[in-house]
Amino acid sequence: MAFSSLVAYRRVEEADENASWPSSFALRLPAIPNFRDIAGAQDQPAYRNGDNMPLRRGVFYRSGRLNAEGSDLRRLQLLGVQAVYDLRSGEARKAEPDHIPEGIRYVPVPLAEPLLLTPDLTLEERMRLLVTDPDARAHTASLLEHLAQAAAPCIYHCGTGRHMTGWVTALLHTMAGLPTEAIFLDFLAGNEAQPRVAHASTLLAAMRAAATHHGSVEGFIRDGLRLSSATRQKLRGRMLA
Repeated sequence: MAFSSLVAYRRVEEADENASWPSSFALRLPAIPNFRDIAGAQDQPAYRNGDNMPLRRGVFYRSGRLNAEGSDLRRLQLLGVQAVYDLRSGEARKAEPDHIPEGIRYVPVPLAEPLLLTPDLTLEERMRLLVTDPDARAHTASLLEHLAQAAAPCIYHCGTGRHMTGWVTALLHTMAGLPTEAIFLDFLAGNEAQPRVAHASTLLAAMRAAATHHGSVEGFIRDGLRLSSATRQKLRGRMLA
């Protein structure tokens, strides 16, 4: 694991003990947990990368299960969302199907499936599997390829919008060049809705696995996910204003 990432984790771990998350992080869609723009809190300037370039708002949204009704359905339409990518298992999708407006494309990307094959795993162990399991890597790569090709805003989500969704967001933020500390803080912003559910240690577990097997998170994206330079540049271009 890179020294800078470990230092960032230590800083965030200390801050997380008494964190009070701004209510602006999540967009106000009452029926959809943890729905937010990956560019940052709505009443704050957009995140900036290491080159001081801001992230573009209204490109990628992350959330928990899309149980949209009434005004939430209308809000999704107003956001211009083109596609929804559901990272949950087939069983979870069947038990609690998404409710989305007509005309929005729905795409299952069952990233959760490989994590369910081994019972009784800790959250840290599940996060490491997102790096080490070949099926998890294939699903992650498929999602990122879809996002790179999209011409309009997209949503990706798991059940609560925290761990799997948070890992995908960390990968996108890495490609955008966000500082590691900002990546950790965004991962923890899901605690606004349910305090202390997301922990910095879970993201650290995935980052360490990426560093162990591929040298860094960037190396995991390039070699573990086998994302081409063209795809990485498309994603970066979509995210940066």
